[in-house]
Amino acid sequence: MVLHRDIKASNILLDAAFRGRLGDFGLARIVVGLDKNSYTDVGVAGTWGFIAPEYSVSHKATRKTDVYAFGVLLLEIVTGRRALCKFQGTFQLLVDWVWRLHREGSLLDAVDNGIASSSSSSSSSTEELFDADDAIRLLLLGLACSNPNPSDRPSMTEVVQVVARSAAPPDVPPVKPAFVWPPEGGVEVDSTGSGRRRVGWRWTRRGAMLMRVCVNGMKRRRRRAVMPSR
Repeated sequence: MVLHRDIKASNILLDAAFRGRLGDFGLARIVVGLDKNSYTDVGVAGTWGFIAPEYSVSHKATRKTDVYAFGVLLLEIVTGRRALCKFQGTFQLLVDWVWRLHREGSLLDAVDNGIASSSSSSSSSTEELFDADDAIRLLLLGLACSNPNPSDRPSMTEVVQVVARSAAPPDVPPVKPAFVWPPEGGVEVDSTGSGRRRVGWRWTRRGAMLMRVCVNGMKRRRRRAVMPSR
């Protein structure tokens, strides 16, 4: 199994027949073994805006982290916007903007104006270029793939079926789900190669260490502040 870890528009190449080909496997990792379906690194690889929430926490790349990045890519294609861009004077994630429009019941407003405006053209040939149902289907698929919780994302097999119109678009909740970490029951990862342990315990321990460092730093600053000057 190959985990790409950096799916984005600039890594998609077109051949002579304008078929998309995934390229740039510099960050990709091959996972070998019947019992292995993930790759854990010391850091986070990829491009901001395409990185799944659980990957930024656990540094564990899986099929579902690639699905998340593919969902963001779908949203980029339909909206004509970048994964991390400026909305109303502030930078925010494209995923959050599309989720907000979906919550407000105006998902079609996310479609690229250049595409949507073709439906109002007087030419019958351009009218066929834009299909509102197709746009909504792909936007819903992009939101399903970019669900904050990996267990709720579709598999790539299901994604291909929806793209090929052989399956209905997935059911997407009207409100963006909250990211839950660690997942219920915990997840096990092999971060050192010497054994397996629960991510929930590891993250709690790391958080406690960071908390102690912050508290000790505040205590030192407080002592310096109250120390009388000579």
